Amino acid sequence: MSARAEIERLIVLYGFLLDDQRYDDWSWLFAEDGELVIGGVAHRGRDAIKAAVRGVQPPRPGKRFAGASLIELTSEDVAYAWTDMIAVMPSEAGPLGVTAINRYYDELHRVGGRWFFQQRVLQPPGKELPAGCRAVPASLPG
Repeated sequence: MSARAEIERLIVLYGFLLDDQRYDDWSWLFAEDGELVIGGVAHRGRDAIKAAVRGVQPPRPGKRFAGASLIELTSEDVAYAWTDMIAVMPSEAGPLGVTAINRYYDELHRVGGRWFFQQRVLQPPGKELPAGCRAVPASLPG
């Protein structure tokens, strides 16, 4: 499988496992020292990431819909990806509704032949990025 296909699979698994509330499996998509940034707050390490996300998930599962990812391989072991998403979650009244429109800004590392999220930043598109986070490229590579 190509590096792009492996990264696309990782990105899709993120939504599937989170929506299925399989938090233990989901946390292994992150590097051991990986970081998830939500609302400007960074959570570092698999256990901290899992605890933070588990604490904000609704009791009834919802669904995240991700658009196509823009992926840039910068070396054989480092890549960046940008993915827009919409989350549909149940409200307290019961019906489903759009609860989030965001973009993922990803730094991915291949460790031991497997791709992991090294850093995943979630925030609305167009918002100022945290220091060190790569903006969506303005041109094609090369």
